[in-house]
Amino acid sequence: SLQTGQRGELRLGGGLYYKELPETIAVGTAGSYTMNNVKALGPHFGFEYLISITPKIGMQLNGRYYYSLIGLSTPNGQAMTPQPSMQYGIMGSYRYRTNLTGLVGYAYRIDRSAYKALAGDANDPNSTSLADPGSMNKSEISGHYINFLLEWDI
Repeated sequence: SLQTGQRGELRLGGGLYYKELPETIAVGTAGSYTMNNVKALGPHFGFEYLISITPKIGMQLNGRYYYSLIGLSTPNGQAMTPQPSMQYGIMGSYRYRTNLTGLVGYAYRIDRSAYKALAGDANDPNSTSLADPGSMNKSEISGHYINFLLEWDI
């Protein structure tokens, strides 16, 4: 971590991550569907900027960037296209003891995946796909979250 003045601290981090994204896939035109996972591995980078307002109360700004570089598994077995995902947020903190801090706040997160679609044949009644050659299957999950975090410094 890097001290930024008397009341601020910047933490940078990164590494590898593994992620499974759920995906709902329509089966034919009858309204039925299956649930599958897209599994990916890649680098992630992030930051936390902590600001001390008083000795016990503070605020944290945070963000994370994920890049699904390696597709481990897709529902149709086709190649995955790398996609970015991210999260950013703001939290309020309360220091209970010198080594114990509680945080609560808001975060927005968006996760993406994309992989090659299996091309279908409109002239074949048994075709399981309606996709054109070269099409991509894309999935995106986004949401607004309330986060609770307890930091314990050993």
